[in-house]
Amino acid sequence: MPVKTEELYSSFIKFLNAAIKRLSMYPPEHPSSQQAVNRPFEVLRKILDNEGQAILTLIENKLVINGVTLEESISGSVLSQTLNKCNVKSLNFTSELNQTRLGTFLRFFVGLDPKAPPPNLPQYLAENGVDSIKVNQLHYELVGEEEKVVSGDAATNIEIKDEIALALKNNPRVLKDLLFDVSFQEQKIKEKFGVPVDASFLVKSAKEQLQKFTDEQLIQLIAQNLQKNLEKNLSQQDPEKKEALKLLKNILEQENKKVFLPHLQKLLERFKMVNDKYFQEIVGERWSSLNKNITEVMQVINNISLGLVTLEELRTLPQNIQKLKDPKLLVHIVERLFTDLESGLENVRSPASLALAVMVNHSLVEKNDELFLTIKNKLHDKVKISNISPHQLAEIAKLFKLVFPVLVKNQNYTEAKDILTCLKWDYQNQPSFPKEKEKEILNVIKEIGSYAIADQLVVHLLASGFSKETKIIEEILFLLGTEGVAQKLAEIFAVEDRIVRLNSLRMLIKIGEPVIPVLNRQLSERRNFARRPNSQQLTNESWYKVRNALFVLANFVDISSVNIIVKLKDDPDLRVRQEVIKALEKQKPDLVIGYLLHYLEDQNASIRKITIETLGILQNPKAVEPLINSFSFKKEDRWEVIKSLTKINGEKAWQFMTDIVTGKEKENWGIAGKISDDIKIAALNGLAKKITPQVIKHLERFIEARKKGFKSIFGMDHLDAEIQKFLSRYKSSAPLSA
Repeated sequence: MPVKTEELYSSFIKFLNAAIKRLSMYPPEHPSSQQAVNRPFEVLRKILDNEGQAILTLIENKLVINGVTLEESISGSVLSQTLNKCNVKSLNFTSELNQTRLGTFLRFFVGLDPKAPPPNLPQYLAENGVDSIKVNQLHYELVGEEEKVVSGDAATNIEIKDEIALALKNNPRVLKDLLFDVSFQEQKIKEKFGVPVDASFLVKSAKEQLQKFTDEQLIQLIAQNLQKNLEKNLSQQDPEKKEALKLLKNILEQENKKVFLPHLQKLLERFKMVNDKYFQEIVGERWSSLNKNITEVMQVINNISLGLVTLEELRTLPQNIQKLKDPKLLVHIVERLFTDLESGLENVRSPASLALAVMVNHSLVEKNDELFLTIKNKLHDKVKISNISPHQLAEIAKLFKLVFPVLVKNQNYTEAKDILTCLKWDYQNQPSFPKEKEKEILNVIKEIGSYAIADQLVVHLLASGFSKETKIIEEILFLLGTEGVAQKLAEIFAVEDRIVRLNSLRMLIKIGEPVIPVLNRQLSERRNFARRPNSQQLTNESWYKVRNALFVLANFVDISSVNIIVKLKDDPDLRVRQEVIKALEKQKPDLVIGYLLHYLEDQNASIRKITIETLGILQNPKAVEPLINSFSFKKEDRWEVIKSLTKINGEKAWQFMTDIVTGKEKENWGIAGKISDDIKIAALNGLAKKITPQVIKHLERFIEARKKGFKSIFGMDHLDAEIQKFLSRYKSSAPLSA
């Protein structure tokens, strides 16, 4: 390297340090600050014009520019000290760098606190829009005993050691020639090295060193040298090579180069710009394996996007995915597949969905958290899109079926709830959402809300004691609202812990319809109706289960609930029949009136009593005649019958109670035997709930007849007195129109 070039490099470092000092003295907008950047920028342009690159590297307390070691030690300036502290190994100043961005870069080194943690240079450059300075991407390494520098970049960085290090220091391009010089022959080895070197030993050593390359570095090595060889042979009338160079430039600019491996392989096959013999010996096996795995997978991914994928390709995709270890490549594939989910074509969406399912399973088997998080985050982002297409939403739901159990297992409840909420909201709030797609999503939610998942959620819920912190688990259970959830809650709604019982009952009622078939099965199982020895009474455990099941069913006003409830209407346990009546009370009267009337014939007085009370509450006119019959034949029920008839209202009820008061029960209703005055007074009080002129006339005639009859001798009895009071209250109030 000429002395002039070394001086130019030294001047560049010198002016960089001087600019940093001056920038620390003036604000950014000050003319002196702007002038401070002029000189290092001018020198940098000269370096780039002469060399085509300006790569500053820190190697073993030395500053190296384009392979030339400078005299300044690592401790000699703010620049080198800061780079070392920030663990910056190399800076690549590209030709796109302008003076303003160089100034932005230099201001990174101004005013740093030596006691503070090292700042992040790549982050600083990214935040300030400086993309023409690359950090830790290209570098040089010292090689050999005399610390000569082998020129190259990250892609061509080969550590040559042991016996051939001394030879390579005089001619570091030999390995590139081995791989990429098509005219390179064994007889030229001695000429290249200046010393005899065994070719097989050289190949073996190079192969060992290349094994230390990452796949990305190997791809860059090949792409870069293919680019250089094409540029040497480029002619203006060769559009094919121009297109190839454009593709190579694109590959080299990509962070994830593996995606373009199939394209690079085609270029290698087309232009034959590698030394086949040495290329195959040194990297052939690895290159073929890498190319085969990636090409096979990318071919399937490309065919998915085109709607041309075959069943055989999808069948072999899982095993091919298993061979890919590069997380960046896997992430790229995931992003491609999510894009395909947006397609309007079923033959694109469906295979993409299947492929993503393969990726999820792969991430779980390989414990690839980065890949799983990528899929989960993309899924989350997609489901939040407003007015997402029904087809895409249905495919995302299928994918969520695989992701949801992992979120539950990891207790990532916030995201689980958010995704589930968005999923349900999307189809529930689109009036034109296709019914078949809604059905698909509901089936997925049914699978997601399986008993196994519900069991995990409820176990976590019980462990927290239904605390406020775990309210989100309840919300997830409500969102699922499946039979699996209902089944799990039904298992704990009769436990001894009162808090657990009350909360599980509350949740079952809120879940609604899916609970009904679960309780139907529970009330159909004989094991839930264990009886005490020598008794018709249920054991405590069975009683609590039956009682709570009836309590929950009572809250679902529907014929299906009624049909389940009435299965127990004749249970020999008095308590069960009472709960059946209570449950029927909450249903629509027309659905249950017949079943309630059945209990008017029950042998147990308490059952009849609660039934009569319930009929009064429901106020169904169909109950009037059966209640009158009960009044006729069951004296002990008369008091309750009068109270219920009072609530039911209606002409027939009023006529009956009027006849009871006026003594016409036998004449008009065929009721034999004496009716106590207490019952008659109760009927009179019932009439007071709705006084009509007709009732008043009947009562007045009754009193007049009594005065003229036998009763006039002895005066008024208690009933007469109550009727008189009744009439007096009526007369003192505003008269009713007839």
